[in-house]
Amino acid sequence: MRIKNKFKKLGYFWLPSVPDQKVPGTLSISDAGIIKLELIRGFDDNRMGPLFHALTRGPNSTEEIKYTERIVGYIEHDTEYIKNNGQVTLDGCYFTGYFSQFQQPIYDLDKLSILVDRAFIHVEYDEGEIPCFNRFIFSVEGIEEWSGISNFQIIQRDRKNTTMSYQVPTNISLRLNNDMWLSIKFPRTHILADRISSKTCFELISSNARELNEFISVAEKIRAFLCFAINEMIPFDSTSAALDNRHMIDIYDSRCFYRQDDPKINRGMLFKFDKIQTDAELIINKWIEVCEDIRPALDLYLTAQEQQYLHQIFLTLMQGLEAYHKGVGAYHKRISGKPNKKSMFLKNRLMCLSEPLKDRFESENMRDKWLTDVKAARDDLTHEGKLESAETYNELSSFIAGGLQLFQVNLLQLIGFSQEDIDSI
Repeated sequence: MRIKNKFKKLGYFWLPSVPDQKVPGTLSISDAGIIKLELIRGFDDNRMGPLFHALTRGPNSTEEIKYTERIVGYIEHDTEYIKNNGQVTLDGCYFTGYFSQFQQPIYDLDKLSILVDRAFIHVEYDEGEIPCFNRFIFSVEGIEEWSGISNFQIIQRDRKNTTMSYQVPTNISLRLNNDMWLSIKFPRTHILADRISSKTCFELISSNARELNEFISVAEKIRAFLCFAINEMIPFDSTSAALDNRHMIDIYDSRCFYRQDDPKINRGMLFKFDKIQTDAELIINKWIEVCEDIRPALDLYLTAQEQQYLHQIFLTLMQGLEAYHKGVGAYHKRISGKPNKKSMFLKNRLMCLSEPLKDRFESENMRDKWLTDVKAARDDLTHEGKLESAETYNELSSFIAGGLQLFQVNLLQLIGFSQEDIDSI
C-alpha cells in the first residue's frame, strides 16, 4: 500500500476496557505502509499499567510475543468535516521494545514502540467489537491508465493552446457472484492550486453488512486482476469503508502488498478495460473464481519479470508455469469434485500448456524439441547451477518469451477471453 502523504499524529491512547487511563503518544504510518505507535511511559506508572500489562501478554497466552488485540485513541486532525475525525482504532498491536528518551535520572521517561497490523481512522470500536461494513472503496496504482476513461477530452491542440471538454463519466457497475456489486467510479475533478486531481476507484457494495476481511479478499483479487492486465505488480493506494450511510472510515493495513518504486504502468500492458468491456461481468467473476487457486502462480509470473538476470527470470517463470498448471488442476477439482491426475513432470505440464499455441510451431517435432530444450535448461540450472553451453544461455531469451506467452494465453482463455481478443493481444 502506498502512503504518499506523510501521516504522523499526536494523541492519547488507551485500552477499550480502561477508557479513563489514557497514555500520550504518536501514531505514524510510513510510505512503506508500516503502522507504528510510540507511547510515552513516564511519571505515573499507574496510568500506564493496564496498557503496558496488556502488551506483555502474547495472543496465545505466551510470554514470547508481547501483544494486545486492540488499542483505541484520539489523534490530532486538520479539519472538522467529520464529527468523529480524531477517533482511531488500532488492531493487532505488537510491543517491540522501549528506549529511554532522556538520560537524566530525574525525568525517567521512556518511549514504548508498538507495531500495528491495521488502523481504522475516524472510528472507535469497543473491546471485542467486530467491524462490519456494506461499502468498501479502494484504489490501485494505474487504474486511470487501465480504464482509459477520463473526465477530460482533448478537442483541439496547437502549439500554444489546448482546448478540452469536461464531463463526469458514468459509473460502471458489475454484479458479482458473491452477491456484491463492483463499481468503477469516476469522481468529480478537484482543482488544487496549480494541479487538477481526479482519482478513479473501485467500490464493493453489499446489501448485508459483512466483516472487513470479506471485502479485502475480493479487493485483493481485483488488484491481482489489474496486476495481470497491466503486467506489473501494483499496490493499493487507498482503502476506506462505511456501514449504511455513515461517514467513511479510512483503513490502513500493514500486511497489504507494498512497492517502493512507482510502477511502470505502460511498459507492457496486456489489455485495457475496453478489451473486456462487453464481457466484463463474466470475465471478472471468472477471475475471482479461479484466483484462489492460481494466485501463487500469478505472483511468480509477475516476480519473474522483475528479476535482474536471465537465469533468474527463467527459473522463476518455470516455477510459475508449474504452479499455474497445478493451480488449474486444483480449480477443476474444486468445481467438479473429480480427483486430480497423477503428478506430472515439467515437460508434460508444458506440453499441456502449449496446446493453444501448437499451430505456431512448424511441426509437432519442433514443439517437442523446444519443450525438451526448455526442460533441459531448467534441470541444468536447478541441479548443476549452470548451463552446459553458452549456446543454451543465448536461447534463454526465447525460452522466456515463449514461457510468458504460454502463461498469458492459457490464463486469458481460462477467464473467458475470445480467441479473436487473444490474437489481438
